[in-house]
Amino acid sequence: MSPNDLLTTAGFAEVLYLRNGHSYDIFVPQIEYPERLIARFLTSELAGRTYADGSTGDEPSLAQVETIAAEMKARGVESIAVCLLNSYRNPAHEQQVALVFANAAPEIALSLFSDIALQMLKYVRTSTKALNVYTLTITRPYLTVLIDRLRESRVPHEPLFMLSNGGVVGARVAGIYPSVCQQRTRRAL
Repeated sequence: MSPNDLLTTAGFAEVLYLRNGHSYDIFVPQIEYPERLIARFLTSELAGRTYADGSTGDEPSLAQVETIAAEMKARGVESIAVCLLNSYRNPAHEQQVALVFANAAPEIALSLFSDIALQMLKYVRTSTKALNVYTLTITRPYLTVLIDRLRESRVPHEPLFMLSNGGVVGARVAGIYPSVCQQRTRRAL
């Protein structure tokens, strides 16, 4: 059973391994990095292209998305990070993937890049999504039970969680976006 997977644009499956493409310390070429949160063999590639200006080229094949959803469902995947190229400019392809997964594999939690990290750096946004799906399967059930028990105890308000930027976010949003970034927080508030 694989708890989380990554779905990315064809040709970009190695993004978590390549990182930013530079060494952090030029005097230590043998620097050791932590293990990736999503292994390479758990990464699926989807044909289709959104360009840097937001225009679309090739449309993703819905049949290919259905096949990927069926494979992930058969493997017992719990959550998936969807990080398609340039979706910060045009999230249409990610939204199409979400619709297919909602019908073909509704039990798999999707975390769309375009919902969280609106920035152009591929490694930064992919690693943010990987962290989100890694923690999603733990935090969402916990916070759902917390909300339900507080409601049963007649607590009138949903709990709020403080973020590192000093803002707060409700338990439902924290359950869906555990690695919530400042941009998403501003929109949620």
